Amino acid sequence: MRIVVASFEKESNSFSPVPSLWNTYGRKPGPFSGEEAIAEYQNARIGFAALLAAAKSWGAEVDVPIVARCPTAAPMQDSDLERIIQAIEESVRKGCDAIMLDLHGAMLTQSGEDEGLLLERLRQLAPNTPIGVTWDYHGTMNQRKVENTTVSISYKTAPHVDCYETGEHVARVIWAILQGKVKPTTAWGNIPAVGDSSAMTTSAPAMAEIMAMVAEAEKHPKVLACSVFGGSAFCDTPESGPSCVVVTDNDIELAQEICDQIRVALWERREKFVFRSEPLAESVAKAMRVKATGKLGPYILVDNADSTNAGGTTDDMAVVREVMNQGLTDVIIGPIRDPEVAALMHAAGNGATITVQLGSKLTPVGDEPKEPVQLTGTVSGLYDGDIVVTGPVFTGTRRPVGPSGCLTCNGIQFVITTERVEPFDLGIYEAVGLVPQDKRFLVMKGYGAFIPVCEPFAAEIVRCRGTGAAKTVLEAAGRFKTLRRPVYPLDEDATFELGAQSVQN
Repeated sequence: MRIVVASFEKESNSFSPVPSLWNTYGRKPGPFSGEEAIAEYQNARIGFAALLAAAKSWGAEVDVPIVARCPTAAPMQDSDLERIIQAIEESVRKGCDAIMLDLHGAMLTQSGEDEGLLLERLRQLAPNTPIGVTWDYHGTMNQRKVENTTVSISYKTAPHVDCYETGEHVARVIWAILQGKVKPTTAWGNIPAVGDSSAMTTSAPAMAEIMAMVAEAEKHPKVLACSVFGGSAFCDTPESGPSCVVVTDNDIELAQEICDQIRVALWERREKFVFRSEPLAESVAKAMRVKATGKLGPYILVDNADSTNAGGTTDDMAVVREVMNQGLTDVIIGPIRDPEVAALMHAAGNGATITVQLGSKLTPVGDEPKEPVQLTGTVSGLYDGDIVVTGPVFTGTRRPVGPSGCLTCNGIQFVITTERVEPFDLGIYEAVGLVPQDKRFLVMKGYGAFIPVCEPFAAEIVRCRGTGAAKTVLEAAGRFKTLRRPVYPLDEDATFELGAQSVQN
């Protein structure tokens, strides 16, 4: 038995100015393959590692043609997608009994292609071979993606703490197919709405209710998998928005019935999936009021509009300016990507006092250039290397940060990096000698992966109205170019009618 296992985890933000470069698709730099990929990722808590472990447990010959994983950024080069497709095709041409892929679902190229092209090419090459895919909860599903897979299953948590378990689920179904025990059939559909990921965490009441329906559906003996996708509004496609995929054992009517029930429930809750933030000044003022009460733990202000995981530049200074203007002290802010400032810090050395122009080096698509913030501060905690994620989201993966350090100015400690860094845990702060738990305030450029780590000690966590590349749906309304219309909430007159979108795999 020969199994092809690969990973291509790429999320695109159509409004991000950060280019998607080939050398960012892995820590080498560039993607890993073969034994190098296995050594790098087999112990990580990601879908690829689970698929790999399952294939090995079957006693199969396993080939890993590529593992390409990169931070969220602008749509990728079409030529880079072609390199990834060709690597996997080359392995499949040698013959295989199954193909198992760890994909994202919100990838776009500059011409508008998505993962559907990869799956279509593989299906043409191996028309009778089972193809199993793990998808990110924030993926955008469409007909081509679904009809060219045998089984599609998404994460059921956001923040994503079940990536490995999703891989195990896909592998179980593929194994049952190989043994001739099941014959998957799939129904899928979406709704004419887009939402904000910050309003669609799976612990939020509206989405928690949907996920309870998913759990109930999977109790049915003929349901092999039920998946709900929140989608990614930053990935500007006609199909962007929440969707549902139901895989049953040769029962398309049951699959369609469950899919319809969930889509109706998603539509009924559409208003709950839109994030309507308060003015930035009020969020910061609220932090001051809460800390004045003596409430323990740092008050966390989240600049999710400038998060690496959402395609932000991580150098937007709107929230930073407001924090400084309101005089907050005993604060950690970051991580802020500024290679120029990081280089100056390393050249000066720990203990040096330097004056820098921080941030605002990149401008999101459709925005006007902004001014950096001038700071005079003291350098400390110089660091240059990788950090290993220890939190429950993408545990065990290694993240390059490049030359980094802490710059302290007027009671604020700025964490400055060369590479964009998403705080999946506290590793980037600890790497430069800081202890966030001991601070009054923590301003994080992150989207939500940090929540399981920070929630136990935070006084409160508030998402701010930042001005980065990952603005809310309503704030970014004028940027959308290909999103279908009418669509809620951009068009209040948007309507939804059920229609069958089935795939007889």
